[in-house]
Amino acid sequence: MKKDEFSDKSEKKNNEIGVVVSAKMSRAVVVALPRLKIHPLYKKSTTRTKKIKALNEVGAIVGQRVMVFETKPVSKEIHYAISSIIAEPIKGKAGK
Repeated sequence: MKKDEFSDKSEKKNNEIGVVVSAKMSRAVVVALPRLKIHPLYKKSTTRTKKIKALNEVGAIVGQRVMVFETKPVSKEIHYAISSIIAEPIKGKAGK
C-alpha cells in the first residue's frame, strides 16, 4: 500500500484528529480520539475517549497529533489509516 493511495482517499472519508498513545505494533498505532460530552441536566462538560487502531504508513510516534481517516478493513481491528502528522510531541510528555 502506497502513501499516495491513502492520501487521495482521505478527502472523501470521515476524518478525525487524535493523539498516538501506543506505537508498539509493526505496522499500526493506537490513536486516542477525544470528544466533549455535556451533561444534559447539569451542563458539566466531560471528555470521552475512544481508542482505535490505525495503519501507520507515515511513521508516527507516541505523543504526536495525527489526522486519521476511515479505510476498508486492513485487518480484524484496523479500519483507519493515518493521513498526516499535525503536531510533534511535547518534550517530557511523550512516553507516559
